[in-house]
Amino acid sequence: MSEELQDLMTDKEVCDLLRISSSTLRRHVKDQTSNLQRIKRCDVGGQRRWLRESVDAFINGAIPIS
Repeated sequence: MSEELQDLMTDKEVCDLLRISSSTLRRHVKDQTSNLQRIKRCDVGGQRRWLRESVDAFINGAIPIS
């Protein structure tokens, strides 16, 4: 697998890492005031992917929470 693809995470991987359910993740994605909105993500072939570096920064507190 290329290094670039390893830098992208699926919704399931993010849920597992944050210890939240997929429905909770979807709710936060829809909520424009959610702190999870600060995590960078992109769409690949119609599928949402999360940038691992941004997820890690969010977990480690490098992304400020309002």
